[in-house]
Amino acid sequence: MNRQIKLRQFVTAACLNLVLWTGIYSQKLYETDYQQYNILNRESKEVFVNHLLDEAEALLKEKTSNLHDCVDKQDAYNNLLMLYSREQFPNDTTIDGICARHPSLIIKSNTECHRYYNCSGEDTDLSWWIYYRLWPSKFKHECHYPFMFSEETMQCENYTEVDCSKRYEPTWECRYFRLTCKLTRCKPCEQEYISCEDREDGLHSSPDQPLHYPKYITCDNGRRIDEGRCPTDAVWGVQSFPYNGTCVQLFAVPKDFNPYGGLPSCNGTVDGDYQFPAGYCLGYYKCEGGVATAVKCPNNTIFDTARKRCEVGGNCIRPT
Repeated sequence: MNRQIKLRQFVTAACLNLVLWTGIYSQKLYETDYQQYNILNRESKEVFVNHLLDEAEALLKEKTSNLHDCVDKQDAYNNLLMLYSREQFPNDTTIDGICARHPSLIIKSNTECHRYYNCSGEDTDLSWWIYYRLWPSKFKHECHYPFMFSEETMQCENYTEVDCSKRYEPTWECRYFRLTCKLTRCKPCEQEYISCEDREDGLHSSPDQPLHYPKYITCDNGRRIDEGRCPTDAVWGVQSFPYNGTCVQLFAVPKDFNPYGGLPSCNGTVDGDYQFPAGYCLGYYKCEGGVATAVKCPNNTIFDTARKRCEVGGNCIRPT
């Protein structure tokens, strides 16, 4: 009996010691983890603060640099205002002296919308020609076709985004110096680039190709903005050609406009429906008041030569 009591007391004491030891050990672990957390948290905060300081320093340097540029440009433009007040405008003659005093200046040409002055550098494709006295100054620049110099962005932009006001606005590639033929052994610019200066807006037959070629150019505000080849007409099954500002199938192109067209003239012809002289049987042309119109027969029909109408199984006599 005493032995059981002693055993029970021993077990109880052991359990109490275990609980006490576990509590003490857990407290030490907690304190250790807490200390490590504080160390990591402090290090993270230091890294974050240092990152913010680096960003702030970089931003400050950038703003300071921009401020210096703005001050320099403001001084330059103040001097230009003084020149303008004396009616001394930057031009091909005065620009070298102006750039010597203001090396970061960028300014438009007062007379030409596609050209400007940049005192900070040169375009060797242009300045190379100074030696031949074909280009006035290394500080004079020219946009690439069809770009113009914008007073708002101070750089070359598409002509649709620029207001040239009274400045000369070229519309043809050959009005750009960089594209012109400058030596005797080069291909003339007018042979390289088709002009739309005297053409209405829209699609036109390509003037450098024979009329039986389906190539076209597209003009907009005196500029050639596109070129290509008219497709085969899916409905008529024949080649299309430029006519009246668009690509139309062969039998809608009047012979009076293009001798290779398939639409005859109805001048002096009685009103009615007629077979195409070329023997095309899937349609016909209608004369009405001297005006010719191409008409496509409905599906599964052809133009009957004798009855002069589209019929299923019609008898279309092709000329020999």
